[in-house]
Amino acid sequence: MKKFFKLLQMILIAVCFCSCSPNVKNISPESQPNKFSCEYQGKKRSFLLYLPETGNYENTKMVVMLHGYGNSASSFSRDTQFEKDALPQNYAVLYINGIPNPGVKMAAPGWNYNYDKSGKADMNFIVGLVQLLQKQYGFCKKTYVVGFSNGAFMTTKLAVERAKYFDGFVSVGGMMPEWVWKHRKGKKAAVRFFQINGTKDDVTPMRLNESAKYNPNPAMEDVIDFFVTENGIEKNPKIEKLNSKIDIYKYESKVWWMLIKDYPHSWPSKRYCDLNVNEIILDFLKNE
Repeated sequence: MKKFFKLLQMILIAVCFCSCSPNVKNISPESQPNKFSCEYQGKKRSFLLYLPETGNYENTKMVVMLHGYGNSASSFSRDTQFEKDALPQNYAVLYINGIPNPGVKMAAPGWNYNYDKSGKADMNFIVGLVQLLQKQYGFCKKTYVVGFSNGAFMTTKLAVERAKYFDGFVSVGGMMPEWVWKHRKGKKAAVRFFQINGTKDDVTPMRLNESAKYNPNPAMEDVIDFFVTENGIEKNPKIEKLNSKIDIYKYESKVWWMLIKDYPHSWPSKRYCDLNVNEIILDFLKNE
């Protein structure tokens, strides 16, 4: 009987390992410049990869870019132009295409950021793709995630549930999903986290604009407090005023919260902000 239970235990461990292990394969270039396809769990996935001109990537860090719901890697690249600012600083930039949830009619490309039984294991796919590209190109292990809206929801989920694989997270117009918040206890989330919001963003729940009042997801004030507590740092931020519209609340170099006065749920534009938000993000990433 003991041998039977021992064998059963080994089988269960093996099954768990196989189901959780990254299994991204068959990466191949497509006709569009910088675009590649791959296979994960029998489904075709695709991404854009921009590389620095050095050719030697031993010291190259990688930034993973996750687009909003209904958008794509190409549209996110076009809207943010993040690679133009990141490549000269020796970052590789990876824009990943989300896919619709299977079995959902009229679903658009996105990320299953909440508890999900669809079988679209986005978290494991992202981790697996990052690990494979690190090995293939010889990048250093420093890797960061930047997401907007639906992609930022996934970014926050990764910060809690896959923290050990990344070195920093930037959530633009994001939130922490209710299911992730309820199951955060026991997670090791002492991570570097940068949240960016407009004060008129009605998607991210915030007490400062009363958008948290009827939202089941946690207020961003509580999410910031969570990451500050996880990092074991002082809860009195240094407030840096970048201009008349923008303040950054800095909890040392670990946790930042940037608020843009009267700005909606959108990627911060240079015209409105009077600055390039990509440069602020890159400053956070390198300010370790």
